[in-house]
Amino acid sequence: MRINLGAGLDIQAGWVNVDRQQRPGVDVVWDLDVLPWPWTDGEATEIRALDILEHLDDMTATMDECWRVLQVGGMMRVRVPVAGGPNHYDDPTHKRGFTPNSFNYYCPATQGDNPLVYGRGRWKLVRRQDQGANLAFVLRRLS
Repeated sequence: MRINLGAGLDIQAGWVNVDRQQRPGVDVVWDLDVLPWPWTDGEATEIRALDILEHLDDMTATMDECWRVLQVGGMMRVRVPVAGGPNHYDDPTHKRGFTPNSFNYYCPATQGDNPLVYGRGRWKLVRRQDQGANLAFVLRRLS
């Protein structure tokens, strides 16, 4: 199963489209700040989290929940606003912005000999891309 978190109007065929509002194409209506999410451990092969993480209350709890529902080796694709950039401040529901290093705190290999890692899950940073006002990341769930 592939999960599209915070789908909004960006409905993806072949994915479980999740949003807290019922809209055409939304498969699961769920407030992502309510944990645990309605999937079992290791049920997903991929998570798409484009333009959603900046809206959620607890980043570490969210990362732990993504780690929980992904299979070992599963991929998480993320797009988030750059801290201090226009996409960070334009939407009044944004709770945070991100820097190129924001996900390093979940990926021990990015930090050297004495990593400071948050959460229970461990991730590998596969790719980081600057997209102007946004940043994109691809993370792989480690065991």
